[in-house]
Amino acid sequence: MLDINSAYANIEITANFLLGEPLSTDHYQSLAKLLRDVPADSRSKGVIYLSPLMESPKKRELLPKFLEIKKQSRLPVYIYLIQRL
Repeated sequence: MLDINSAYANIEITANFLLGEPLSTDHYQSLAKLLRDVPADSRSKGVIYLSPLMESPKKRELLPKFLEIKKQSRLPVYIYLIQRL
C-alpha cells in the first residue's frame, strides 16, 4: 500500500482491518505496531479503516481499542460501519 501510494501521484490505496471479539490480543498489538512503524513521510496518502465484526457482542467495548490504535497510528484511522464483516 505504502509503496504504491508513494510511486503514483494519482492513485491512493487504503486498507481495511477487522475489530471484534474473536480476535486475539496479538491481532491488536500487531496492528498497532504496524501502523505506529509506518514511515513518517507516508502521511500524505493512505487511510486505514477498522471494521467491527458482526459477531462481536459488545460493539461499544471496541471503541477504546479503536481509539488506542488511532492514537498510535501515523496514518489516519476511521471506523468503517457501512460494511460489517
